[in-house]
Amino acid sequence: MASSLSELPDRKREVLFLAYYLDLTQPEVARLLDLPLGTVKSHTRRGLRALACLLDEHA
Repeated sequence: MASSLSELPDRKREVLFLAYYLDLTQPEVARLLDLPLGTVKSHTRRGLRALACLLDEHA
């Protein structure tokens, strides 16, 4: 999982790390990274989709 996560683009990896490892809400992530909430939501959705594809490739 960690190796697949490291293959994601920096911003998507950062958003997922803050949301799922540090258990921050999307508004908290947006404030911390100084990003619009919609951007955080997009990075989360696209990052999770890309991570799922990477995990399928490695399975």
